[in-house]
Amino acid sequence: MDNELSEEKLDDLRKTLDEQVFSSKKRQTNIDSSFVAQIGLHYKKPLMYYQPGGPSRFLKIEVWRSKDVRNVAKVLRLFAQSNQRMQLGMSWQDIICYEEEIKFGMRFFCDTGIAGGAWLEVSLPHIVHYSQQTTHCNEEFIVSWKKIKGLTPDATQFMKFSTLRCSSEPGVEGSSLDTSTIETLQKEHVTEVSNSETSKHSGAEIWLALSPLKIIILHVQCGKVDYAKNFVSSSVVSYGREKKPRLNEKVDQKIQGVISSENDAALEDIENLSRSTAGHSLHPSKDPVLAITVFLISEGSEKCYTFVQTTDALLKSASGTNIQIFQNERAMLQAWQDFIREEVDPDIICVYQLKDSIRYLVERFRVLKLGVLDISRRKGRATDVKSVVSYGKQWVKQQARMTATSNQEVFRAIVEGRIVIDVLRVVLVAYNLSTFTLAECCQVFLGKTKEVLNSIMVAEIWRGKFGGIYRLIEYSLNETKVIWELMQTLQIIPELIEMARVTGLSVSDALYKAQMVRIQSLLLRSGLREHWLLGGPTISGQLSESPFLIHPKESNTAGFYKDPVVILDFASLYPSLYMAYNLCYTTLVHPEDINSFSSDKLIKSPTGACFVAPSIQHGILPRICSLITARKLAKEKMLDSYISSAERAVLDARQKALKLCSNALYGFTGSSASCQQALPLADSCLSMGAAACKRAVELVSSTFHDAKVLYAQTDSVFIRFCGKNIPEAIELGREVADITSRAFPPPLSLKFEKVLCPFLLLQVNRYAGRDVTCLTDRSEGKIMFVRGLESERRDVPPFVRTVSKMALQEILLNDNVRAALDICKQEIKRLVSGKCSMRELIMTGGLWRVDDHDISRLASSSKSLRKEVGGGATAEEGRGPHVALAVRLKKNDPDRQFHIGERIPYVLVNNLSKLQDDMAEDPLNAIQQNMQLNFHVYLENKLRKPLESILEYVADSRDIYDVFSGSHTLVTHMSTPTGNNAQASILSFYKSKTTCLSCRKPFDKSSNNNVLCNNCKESGASIPALISLLVEKRENETKLFFAHAKCMTCHSGGLFEPVLCTNIDCPAFYFRSEIPKTYEKLSASIETLSIACHRNKGT
Repeated sequence: MDNELSEEKLDDLRKTLDEQVFSSKKRQTNIDSSFVAQIGLHYKKPLMYYQPGGPSRFLKIEVWRSKDVRNVAKVLRLFAQSNQRMQLGMSWQDIICYEEEIKFGMRFFCDTGIAGGAWLEVSLPHIVHYSQQTTHCNEEFIVSWKKIKGLTPDATQFMKFSTLRCSSEPGVEGSSLDTSTIETLQKEHVTEVSNSETSKHSGAEIWLALSPLKIIILHVQCGKVDYAKNFVSSSVVSYGREKKPRLNEKVDQKIQGVISSENDAALEDIENLSRSTAGHSLHPSKDPVLAITVFLISEGSEKCYTFVQTTDALLKSASGTNIQIFQNERAMLQAWQDFIREEVDPDIICVYQLKDSIRYLVERFRVLKLGVLDISRRKGRATDVKSVVSYGKQWVKQQARMTATSNQEVFRAIVEGRIVIDVLRVVLVAYNLSTFTLAECCQVFLGKTKEVLNSIMVAEIWRGKFGGIYRLIEYSLNETKVIWELMQTLQIIPELIEMARVTGLSVSDALYKAQMVRIQSLLLRSGLREHWLLGGPTISGQLSESPFLIHPKESNTAGFYKDPVVILDFASLYPSLYMAYNLCYTTLVHPEDINSFSSDKLIKSPTGACFVAPSIQHGILPRICSLITARKLAKEKMLDSYISSAERAVLDARQKALKLCSNALYGFTGSSASCQQALPLADSCLSMGAAACKRAVELVSSTFHDAKVLYAQTDSVFIRFCGKNIPEAIELGREVADITSRAFPPPLSLKFEKVLCPFLLLQVNRYAGRDVTCLTDRSEGKIMFVRGLESERRDVPPFVRTVSKMALQEILLNDNVRAALDICKQEIKRLVSGKCSMRELIMTGGLWRVDDHDISRLASSSKSLRKEVGGGATAEEGRGPHVALAVRLKKNDPDRQFHIGERIPYVLVNNLSKLQDDMAEDPLNAIQQNMQLNFHVYLENKLRKPLESILEYVADSRDIYDVFSGSHTLVTHMSTPTGNNAQASILSFYKSKTTCLSCRKPFDKSSNNNVLCNNCKESGASIPALISLLVEKRENETKLFFAHAKCMTCHSGGLFEPVLCTNIDCPAFYFRSEIPKTYEKLSASIETLSIACHRNKGT
């Protein structure tokens, strides 16, 4: 290429390229259409590999429309391959098109320096007259993008950039840093950030505050109106696998009064309507919207508005909300749309489960032929709702298992000018729950319960029963308040806005896009300052390295230790490795160029990859990793007394965002999904991390002779100090951390984490211990640290979690193995005797590999599930108890729609099959049909293995055998279901006999007595047995009264309407459902024993 390219030559090239793009179009557009706006000459350097020469000249192609970028790049690539335009003095040295994959939004935000939630400065805007506005905004203006300036700093504010020096001479370095070593850079960086942070009202900090936002919480209440109408007039209700007649339980009048003051028929309707698991799924094509509640938060005040369709013209305003009444759904939806768009005009719309709110409204507008749902700030722009899936379904099916993450499907609403936040998306990404329902979130995060009504019951309430419209309004209002409390507790808005500000993305992208996009945005912004070009060829493939591991089983270190065990962790291992060894795309030396450097100028990894030293070129990735320093400063500033709660929330959100970004770099360089994959970087990071961990282990073994490394993995080292007490172990742990840290280049360091004594090591990532790190904790002494055991897992029944935790507490906190064994026996006895609540035995499974289409296909198949799987389905499809249950639920309720990642709760019930796929049943259906749970499967398949792994190293094998096979495991009392709902019970595993009401021993075959055995009768045990039954009856009465009282505090029916809640995450629901059955059986036993006692007196 010649030394001078005039503007005329570049414009001639633009015209030629425009013609080529036009001719390549399959559909001919307007002949006057122009694709390429401008071509300029710029000095840039590709990001991949270190290049000793100065920046090269690149052509920057600007297009009119972002959708034409790829097509222009394709034509330009062909253009360069044929080496056209040589007559202009151009010689194409490279045919690679850089940054063609950058999305328009990211490019625009980067070029203007703005981000979601950031403050802007606009120069010389052209104000648009109100009559010509195209939006619903108060003010509208037009301005060139070059006149927009972002005032809120992003993460690159904490980075130090080099200055570009261009030179036409080959071999002359084009950019460098003033400092010569990485240590100097780090010191300057810390000083610079510290100085900026100490001034409270510095220029940057003024723009860190959040702007006053107008927020609405939206709840859409729908109902199965037609189904409810047919349901009440029918005498048969469909449940689970087949149709069953309604239950007509006879309960003690006292208990019946607790449940409701209604008559028997009303009780029957309430029970069937509220607990039905069939036919209550909503479908927008036929189920109407009954009410919409809008909870407005603006300028510190809160207001609530409810739109409801009803024929009750006398309806007055309810407490806490403004009610608007409509005669039909069409009028209500149109009025609500106008209200949102013109009166409220919110900045943020918050929902929980967008599929059941905004997406449902979009479909109802279409079904009712109301046009499109238009609540955006841009006039005439329809609200668009799209499905967002973490991974492709086919890709997930190829994986052996989902370990580090899970496949999830959520929905994203595009409302121009407004931010739509689905709280479910936030919870799915950041937390580990069982079902992710709003009720579970309320229980876990807010520490309280909420009412849950199914769609059939909602329709009945809407018709005027059980409290009528006022109750429906109260229920909807409570839903919006729970969502708002959840958002405040989890600090969702500050954290989302800070993540957008730090990474330079929109708030919506920060919520829905993965970590890859965040790092790409940071790289683009950093590259813009130093004239690097992203994109180009990647170094792809599969990772060949693995982290360092001392396996507890293979090294025979698994066991129970009463000596103190010190845990040391590398602080931010992977970011520290990038900083310590200058790992970066820009410092990676091409294999052909390695011999041109002296050894002191290179950093060589164990994989053989080489990187230039920081004195030659300081990489961009190490400087991005230095954000961890800024994070520490933000955390320190949060402790200042003059910081307000709002400022503290912003700082906390910023430090979390900085942490996530710095920790995501390794995945960005090594993942096959990354647009900038570079295996030498990821493999070098892994190998250097493994070498650092191995070196730490060697230093510990050689320096401290009374120390033994029990377990080490990736960034953690577990050291046992034989014969040392706890204070000595703490001091030695700090000393070990200090000595080993000096062996590594900064900022790589090993930090003292904690001391566990005693310590139980079971497997890789499976250990527990008593945390005695702090003296105050030791004196108070009851802190248990657990990782990877069943006491912490969400996919096991709560009963298994509870028993495992109780056993660990006795072993680790109380040093009482015998008590742990006794607790295990007591709980197993409670399990096999049927005294566990169904809530304790619920499990959940996620639909990682199947979606609604797969489940519909399996449900519609006439073949059995196993034959279907053998007939061409994938290995996971149709298999697993939760998937099998989903198929049966789909058969029973075709309107129900499942989505990828949905967690299905289920219990295992008794039937003739030995497969858990056939045993799985919906908890509500199991309660309604009075099904017996398969306690044998819970004992042998769910509880035995976790408990054996815990007891293996602390108890004798005979004691462990006795725990699972002792006399307490024999069923001596059986409650077999009767009537039409009788199921195959535990009799398939144990032989049930009639037992004595006193000693619970089975009667002999020759005995004609079915109340007391001969021994108890002769010893006069009838009265004590009767008293025992009466005490148990009174205990159940108490539990039921307390459960009902608890329900009265949170349900929407007040003091006089029946409780209709079906919240399976609430203990009170199971008390209300199960205790009446137990109470009836106790009453029958008491009556039988009382008669026997009177007879004995008579004789």
